[in-house]
Amino acid sequence: MLRFLAAALGLSALALAGPASAATDLSGSPIPNTSTLSETAQLEGDPSLLRLLAAPSSPDDDDAAALAALGAPDGPEEDLAAALDRLAAAPTAADAAAARRFALDVLEGAPLDRAYSGIPLLNWNSPAKVKDVEAGGTVTVRQVRFGDHVVSDTWLLRFADPRQPFEIAYEVTELGGAFGGELTPTPLLADGTTPVGGMNAAIAPLALPELETGTLTTSRFHPHGADEHSRLGTQRIVVRMPPPRNVAAILDPSRAAGLQDRTTTGEIPTATRALATLAPATDDRLAAAVARAGF
Repeated sequence: MLRFLAAALGLSALALAGPASAATDLSGSPIPNTSTLSETAQLEGDPSLLRLLAAPSSPDDDDAAALAALGAPDGPEEDLAAALDRLAAAPTAADAAAARRFALDVLEGAPLDRAYSGIPLLNWNSPAKVKDVEAGGTVTVRQVRFGDHVVSDTWLLRFADPRQPFEIAYEVTELGGAFGGELTPTPLLADGTTPVGGMNAAIAPLALPELETGTLTTSRFHPHGADEHSRLGTQRIVVRMPPPRNVAAILDPSRAAGLQDRTTTGEIPTATRALATLAPATDDRLAAAVARAGF
């Protein structure tokens, strides 16, 4: 992956002397948080589950606290399609207005009880996706993957001190059929304006095991209730990053298991469904985003 990325982007070769080596700048000094010791070298602890997502089959007989702890498992495209169906079949004007409002909320990123709450399906508010990073601090980046798409609440990062390494706390959710992917944030390294390579900061599998939802399903086969399970959830994964002055951008391919990788045949690989990008905030980027959005 490392050598393929460097070659594809025309980057200079990384100076890697051994399994515990780090990338170096043009002076030969090692760049912090670029160890190649392992795929988890830059992870800050283990991933944690923030919220389990599930739709119980018989919620009427479930504990209220257990239901409140669960999030909706549908993605924005599924919710939008369902809202349009409700709009088309609305029996009253009030029902039509409610369905229309929900559809607009999904498109515009209004607050909803969803994993994608606040992240619009339409990418119209890029100036709002700028976050400040304290010197040596941690910034939270929410990311929702569904189908062949990735949406995020963050685009540009504005750093208080570009000389200090920082951390990104990714809050990642797979919805709408996306499951079993990997979080592979990949800083593109630079010394000034000169590229010096690119490598995965970490490779973190996103697939969750079957977890009990705390709810029961009742049926003719389980009249007294059977435990329900889910493998969908929002996970928090903290990744250590190099100093911002050495980062031109951070690419995050939405890789998914089960997709055929045809790199050996010379064709475009299909193992990567989509790509999210984080970049340092600059005056030019901010001005262009404001102009496009009409803010």
